[in-house]
Amino acid sequence: MKKLLAVLILTLCISAGTISAQSFTLSSDSLYGTADANRAEFVLNLNIDNELTNRPLSLKWKRYENVFANGWLGNQICVYGSCYYYTVDTGTIIISAASREEFSAHFGNNNLPGSGVQKVVFYEEADSAGTAETVYFGATITPYTSIATPMSSSNSPSDIQIFPNPAKEYVVIKRPDLLNISRIEVYNMLGLKVISQVADQDNVNSRIDLLDLQKGVYMIRIFDKNNNVILTKSISKVR
Repeated sequence: MKKLLAVLILTLCISAGTISAQSFTLSSDSLYGTADANRAEFVLNLNIDNELTNRPLSLKWKRYENVFANGWLGNQICVYGSCYYYTVDTGTIIISAASREEFSAHFGNNNLPGSGVQKVVFYEEADSAGTAETVYFGATITPYTSIATPMSSSNSPSDIQIFPNPAKEYVVIKRPDLLNISRIEVYNMLGLKVISQVADQDNVNSRIDLLDLQKGVYMIRIFDKNNNVILTKSISKVR
C-alpha cells in the first residue's frame, strides 16, 4: 500500500475542531489514507472524551445523512475496532469515566472521482435533547492518474433532490435521468419503518405521502435497482 497522496488530491472538513456537550467533548484527531492500483480509502478519526468523572457514559450515535458517488465502495463508520457499512445508521458507545474512545468515518472510492458526505449526531441516551451534537464528515476525491475512470455527475446519488423540507403533506424524490432507484423507505427516529414505496420508474419524480405521519424528524432511505441503500437523509414534518 502506498501513501494516498501519491494517487489522490484530498480534502476533508469537519463542522468544528472541537465541540462540547454537557457530558462529552468531540475533537478531530487525524486524517490518513492508503491507496493501490484499484482503490483508495481515507479516514477521519474523531476523539470522544467522557467529561464525567463519576460514571461511564452511554453515548448514542446516529448517521442521518450518507451520500457517496456512483461506483464508490460506500462509506463506513468504525468504533471499537468494528466497522459498520452504510446500511447501519446507529449504534451505542460506552465510555468509561474520564476516558476517551475513537470514532472514525471512512470513504472508499474505487479510484473514481466524486464526493462523499456523512453527517452524524451524537447524544447521551439519557438526555438526547440537552446533549446532542452534530458532526459533518465531508470528502472530495480527485484522482490524477490514468487509472481513474471519469464519472458523470448526472448519475450520482448525491444529485437526488428531496423537497420540500420541512414538509407538511408530502415530499418529492427527484432522481437524475440516468440514475435508477427501486424503492423509498421512511423511518421514524426510533428506527421503525413507517413507509415503504416503489419508486416511479416512468418519472424522475416520486411523491411520498406524509399525511398519516405525526410531526417530527424522519429518515428517508433510497435504494438502487440492486436493492442497495444509496442515500439516507433526514426530513422534518412540521404538522
